[in-house]
Amino acid sequence: MPDQELLDDFLEALEQSGSPVKNPVLRQRLGWDEATYEAAKAELVGRRIVVRGRGRSDSVSLVGAEAVEQPAQAANGSRPSGNGRGRPAGRNGKGTAAEPKDKSLEAWIWDAACSIRGAKDAAKYKDYILPLIFTKRLCDVFDDELNCIADQVGSRAKAFQLVALDHKLVRFYLPLKPEDPEQPVWSVIRQLADKIGEGVTSQLRAIARENPRLQGIIDRVDFNATTHGQRDLDDDRLSNLIEAISNKRLGLKDVEADIIGKSYEYLIRKFAEGSGQSAGEFYTPPEAGEIISKVLQPEPGMEIYDPCCGSGGLLVKCEVAMEERARGENGADDATKTVAPLKLYGQEYVPETWAMAKVLINGTEGVIEIASTNKHSRFCKLRSRIDAFEHDIDDSMWNQGDSSGPTTKQMPISVFDINDLETHLSTFGQPR
Repeated sequence: MPDQELLDDFLEALEQSGSPVKNPVLRQRLGWDEATYEAAKAELVGRRIVVRGRGRSDSVSLVGAEAVEQPAQAANGSRPSGNGRGRPAGRNGKGTAAEPKDKSLEAWIWDAACSIRGAKDAAKYKDYILPLIFTKRLCDVFDDELNCIADQVGSRAKAFQLVALDHKLVRFYLPLKPEDPEQPVWSVIRQLADKIGEGVTSQLRAIARENPRLQGIIDRVDFNATTHGQRDLDDDRLSNLIEAISNKRLGLKDVEADIIGKSYEYLIRKFAEGSGQSAGEFYTPPEAGEIISKVLQPEPGMEIYDPCCGSGGLLVKCEVAMEERARGENGADDATKTVAPLKLYGQEYVPETWAMAKVLINGTEGVIEIASTNKHSRFCKLRSRIDAFEHDIDDSMWNQGDSSGPTTKQMPISVFDINDLETHLSTFGQPR
């Protein structure tokens, strides 16, 4: 089996050459004999980090690379370095011109994925990337809120003191304070230089302790974990990952509100399917979600229930569709018009996906329960009938049976009443 240094050299040469690249070209660039090259390639293909060209194509590429524009080369032909910790951080958490504002979400996440290639299977990238993206979002929004308070009280130092005394002044209170209060809160994590894995894990767990709603969401991963005495993600790669995530600001005015959901969808779409899993197991494709949400035509304040909610994307789409419809009813969108939010309810049995759903609907009224709906519908205990919800939506996997316990067909008639079918159809609207 090739050692890790050989695998790293292979991945670096592949990324610098552009993906995909012909095998003879890449092997010549590396200067390896055929046996060494084929052994390294086979190992990376087995880890689902690299894929062979389709058909008779004598090429190789990084997983997912075909859909992402590679970073532009510098004038000297070299690619930007993954570790730019010498770059000055922005003041007041507002960033600097050194941080590329126009980089697409996909290219930004792709850079983050490239920073940890070789350390884990591609399907596991999301386990490390998503908690850090979510924490970056929390930090940047916290900075925005601190800046608003600072405008009223005179300085960020005073703003830090006020929110420490009254956590209700902000959406989420973060127990992270840079030595210089003018520096962004994220810099506490970005500037970790020693025992980075231990430090990141401690900081994320501290945030979760201060915010019980985040427990089980951002503190699930131990960035200092080891397997057989070796770090799962060494500090060098973790440092590069933190730096890659630092290159995009995620404040209130910088990105859309569902940045976490879109990041999750991209990682699942590009990397989970390469491991033999279907992306549809985790989330509803955005195009399908938009159609379903518009057919439902939910009204402000309605209750929406998804018994197989996955990561919650379909519920969020319903909220977006409702807001767009409510604000545009008079022929012109009114961004200042206030509408009552939907009450979103869902159930999911995969812990990781359930945690993501809780992230997506955070800040709205509603509940996401964890359990198999086929076996244990949590909402039957809360209500006498599931159809007490004003809208029930479902985009569950068609081939996921569950023969180990009771199914929906075996549930009491008080839960699924066929006599209510006409009512459901008239409520949802029938296709014409």
